[in-house]
Amino acid sequence: MIKKALIIKTLKQVLFIVLITLVAGFVSNLFRTDKISFVENRSKKINQAKLSGNNLEISLEEAVILFRKNAAIFIDARPLEEYNAGHIKDAISFPYEETDEKFIQVMSGISEDNVIITYCDGETCELSMDLAVFLRNTGYTKVRALSNGWSVWQQKRLPVETVK
Repeated sequence: MIKKALIIKTLKQVLFIVLITLVAGFVSNLFRTDKISFVENRSKKINQAKLSGNNLEISLEEAVILFRKNAAIFIDARPLEEYNAGHIKDAISFPYEETDEKFIQVMSGISEDNVIITYCDGETCELSMDLAVFLRNTGYTKVRALSNGWSVWQQKRLPVETVK
């Protein structure tokens, strides 16, 4: 009985310490000049890229023109299962979560001079932007990200394919 009461008392103390730590962290963040954001603002990331002259976003219209001219390589940043279920015609699968493992395998045949368009699915999906930034950081300078790419591509009934 004494052990159980001691364990409960210890757990309450630990929870109290964690709560105090969280409150102290939130309060100190309120007074910081360089506040830590609890939710990443995608538009802020895009605006920073634009201000630095590195606009990563590409419009659907621009992407379609490059697709029809066969002037860009499309890279699907979604997980392989989603790619297999459907993707932009001739797109390459390069799941963002696997960049470290598959970089050499996927990118070895792609020149740094190629125009590359990354895409994922959903208005809040950041995989394409994250992959575009990753590729830019590895030396691919002509990389763009098509926001909500898979959905908008399908809505316009543009060429798609699946892996069987």
